[in-house]
Amino acid sequence: MAHAWTFTNETTTVDFTYEVQSANIVKGRATQDDQYSPGGLTFTIRNQTDQAAGFTLNDQIKANTDGFYQIFWVKEILFNDMPGTGLASTATIICNDLLGIMGRINVVNDSLAQAETLEQINAEFNSLLPTGSDFVLTGNGDSIAIGDTYTGSILNRLNQNLVTEQGWLGLFAEDCGLISRSNMQDLLPATITFRRGTSSGYNVGYSNIERIQLGTNFVNKCSVIPPVATAQTATDSASVALYGVYGQTLATVDYNSSQALGLASWISSTRSDPTTLNFVITFDSLTDNLFRFMEAIFYQLPVINLEYRIPGDVTDTTTLQIVQGLQMQITNVGTFFTMTTSPFSYYDFTVIYNSPNFVYDGNTNYNGGNW
Repeated sequence: MAHAWTFTNETTTVDFTYEVQSANIVKGRATQDDQYSPGGLTFTIRNQTDQAAGFTLNDQIKANTDGFYQIFWVKEILFNDMPGTGLASTATIICNDLLGIMGRINVVNDSLAQAETLEQINAEFNSLLPTGSDFVLTGNGDSIAIGDTYTGSILNRLNQNLVTEQGWLGLFAEDCGLISRSNMQDLLPATITFRRGTSSGYNVGYSNIERIQLGTNFVNKCSVIPPVATAQTATDSASVALYGVYGQTLATVDYNSSQALGLASWISSTRSDPTTLNFVITFDSLTDNLFRFMEAIFYQLPVINLEYRIPGDVTDTTTLQIVQGLQMQITNVGTFFTMTTSPFSYYDFTVIYNSPNFVYDGNTNYNGGNW
């Protein structure tokens, strides 16, 4: 394979890199308002002598490129058996990432203790993850998740807690990293810039960029529905006066109504400008060093400076963004990236973080929030 990739079945300790014809890795989500869904690794191998027999359900597959690796778990095999000698036969092997595994681990009537959002997930579910995998927390969480009796998948509860927390998730190696909203500031300053043109140093040149205005993610009235406490609604009245009502309803695990109101206030404030931009950025085949640099962005340094130029302008515009999702297409000619990003302002909880009570009055645009 191009790009110094290696593929190993960690369960059988077999390196099968030379059998791989192509591979695709998907991780993350499209926007800040999407739930985290399972990603994974899909790869096609030669199968003229039944090489696919070396893979079974739940085998751990390691995709590695000198400095970055991620573990996946085999879930399905598709055979493309060719007639005649069968020398052109292939098999496509589909693997879960750790989120996919979490989506298949269910608990029934599990008593969850009230705790900070991220710590609750770690305390209750870490022992259920595959051997060698862990939740890695940066902060325990700034919101409190209610203690209750839960039936469902780990992934479903993880998404509920992350909606409540408004933090960030990234998969790396065999682990799941969780960052609390107050610890998002630890990712600053952004040292990496995506830009028009060629790459050099900490500047990475992209081949294509799409600007996306908020669209369905535009919200100026938000209702938060906790499990027990009274539902809370907050409105950005200035935005409603200009554009009409664009509502959103969130089901959370907030432990009281005050915390729920804080979340509703934050969402209705930070999502209320319809000109705010998300981006989809494409990168052509990259050199090995630049490739590893790019992957580090996703699981270690997800905040980036992004330069783009509006048609008709003579200078670039720069915006601070956070990477939400990543797709890698790996072929014999190179590795190609597509990244989705959201404004980092959706996570900028700095200005009034020390205020003991955050109550949004519908008129003031806060650049931060503590609830």
